[in-house]
Amino acid sequence: MNYILDTNIIIRYPELLGKSFDGVKFYISERVLEELNIANAQALRNVIENRDNSNFILQGKEEISRMGIQTRPGQTLRIPDFQILNYAKYITELKGNSTYLVTDDRTMRINANENGVNSISLKELKERLPEESEESNTAKKKVDEIKSSNNKRLILGFISGVVVTLIGFFAYSQIELIVETINIWGTILLIFISGIALFIFREKQRLAYGIAELLAGLLAVILLFPSDFEYSTIDFNLNFGLKIFASLYIMVRGQDNIIKSISGTKLGGMIENKLGRKTAYNNV
Repeated sequence: MNYILDTNIIIRYPELLGKSFDGVKFYISERVLEELNIANAQALRNVIENRDNSNFILQGKEEISRMGIQTRPGQTLRIPDFQILNYAKYITELKGNSTYLVTDDRTMRINANENGVNSISLKELKERLPEESEESNTAKKKVDEIKSSNNKRLILGFISGVVVTLIGFFAYSQIELIVETINIWGTILLIFISGIALFIFREKQRLAYGIAELLAGLLAVILLFPSDFEYSTIDFNLNFGLKIFASLYIMVRGQDNIIKSISGTKLGGMIENKLGRKTAYNNV
């Protein structure tokens, strides 16, 4: 059996790179390797390129589809997906009907079937694979290390985000003392410097920043309501509504930063699949 792997399959099922199966070949196009780089999954690309068995076959520079593909009206493909499907068609023509494109992208599957390329989902692939055969290689160890590293990054990102939120909340609770100590202009300068520091923090630690944003938006909503939650004391005017909207905007931005920061990880791939879209490599 021959399987052409889409990018989302490798990201969501990296364990596959550490496995070996008798009579099974996995084909990976050059475009998938490029997308792994864009999705911050360079470590997975390195595992693929250094894979020490013949089960995984990378696209050769000379391999070009013999026939172009036609996209279905209303189901337009992104350029990277078009190229991956073109490669899948080439392998299908070369290897015959025992060849399948493995993808969870609905649009890709529709266009694959329209162009005579068999397609299956990740779930179907797992059901079809035979029992894993023993093999001596370092790929499994490397994949396990990548997963462990990603898990640590998620945990540290969450903790850092919570800490930053608490620091910001504490600093704001002491705003009167800060103003009295360094006066108005000093406070303005401090806020300006804090803005620059937060920008650098976002670039270096986008996951932690996104979590801090999400928590800050939630805190902003909580603080809008009185501690006793007495609705009769709340004035639901335009000003109150705009504050709610601003809080929602902050939370949405936080979620956007979180999703972008975890693209290329198994969790990011799962979210991508649920949302039905790409993450970091959406705009290639």
